[in-house]
Amino acid sequence: MKARAASTLLLAIGLVSCVNFKNDAEDAKKAQTAIKAELGIDSSVAFRSTVGTQGATLAVVVHMNQTPSGNVAALKSSVSDIVNRSFRAHVDKVAIDF
Repeated sequence: MKARAASTLLLAIGLVSCVNFKNDAEDAKKAQTAIKAELGIDSSVAFRSTVGTQGATLAVVVHMNQTPSGNVAALKSSVSDIVNRSFRAHVDKVAIDF
């Protein structure tokens, strides 16, 4: 009986992880499209979701494919806003590089 309950729990965790990964992948694509549409900049968006003793965390990395001209701080703020708006899950960290 305990083995069956443990197997069911592991299966449920696996299914939830797959659904979350699928949602995060869709959200990364949505963020990439929004960055191009709103800021006119090509980028690539990647994410890493981890589950630890403190709970789940989601980190997003945005690589800008071109060096920005103008106010870099304002651009980073805009990109962070777009990423936070695009992801359904709470984004714990947004890293932006050029």
